Amino acid sequence: MFSYTTGVSRIRGLRREIARKLAQDGLWETLKGGTLRLVDETRKLIWSHQQKSHPFDLKYGTETGGVIEAGALDIADDKVLHANRYQTAIVEAFTSILNELPIRHEEFLFIDLGSGKGRALLLASQFAFKEIIGVELSPTLHRIACRNIQIYRDELQRCRKIRSLCEDAASYQIPPEKAVFYLFNPFDEQVMQTVLANIEGSLHRAPREIYIVYLKPSHRDVLDHATFLRAINHADRYVIYQGRTRVLS
Repeated sequence: MFSYTTGVSRIRGLRREIARKLAQDGLWETLKGGTLRLVDETRKLIWSHQQKSHPFDLKYGTETGGVIEAGALDIADDKVLHANRYQTAIVEAFTSILNELPIRHEEFLFIDLGSGKGRALLLASQFAFKEIIGVELSPTLHRIACRNIQIYRDELQRCRKIRSLCEDAASYQIPPEKAVFYLFNPFDEQVMQTVLANIEGSLHRAPREIYIVYLKPSHRDVLDHATFLRAINHADRYVIYQGRTRVLS
């Protein structure tokens, strides 16, 4: 049922999403892209009550689907300017990418920065990771992820140590262990630079193997210019980076 409070919240979300687009792209680029189209598409995303359940969710009883624009998320105004829309892992593509990693999964943490509702965490549990950690800024998405983690059960599941943290990826303390970092285009260039600096600092303190899986790599240039990383595999929609251990010695 639609309420006044809900309406105000959604209107606020629409306003914030437009403000975010203006801040990121500027007025001229936004106008060139079609302001009316932006408003209409954003309105549909924010105001959509019913979305078709994804086959993944129908199978497991979870809630991981949908697309939510950054402006509609319950995060602070100063943070939303640097956030990207919520979108979730494509099941087949995700599994294929993790299979490409040249690692013994049981020696590595899997860390999803901008983990949303947690589908990637659940899919990663089909691999024998040491632990699976999601870092999500939105309290609402974090709560949904926690419920999904409790619900999810699959006979192929090989890791049951899964948790979601409601934290800012930019201030998340990087664990001093081997890790695979997963990013599905969660934030802008500014936050990406901060996150990479945190990872690099952690590697200097505790040299070890790390990998970064970057899907929909909008800011690939930031990672390409990071001297502690080298791209070891790429396709149209993703790049896999490995930490350069020789830089750290």
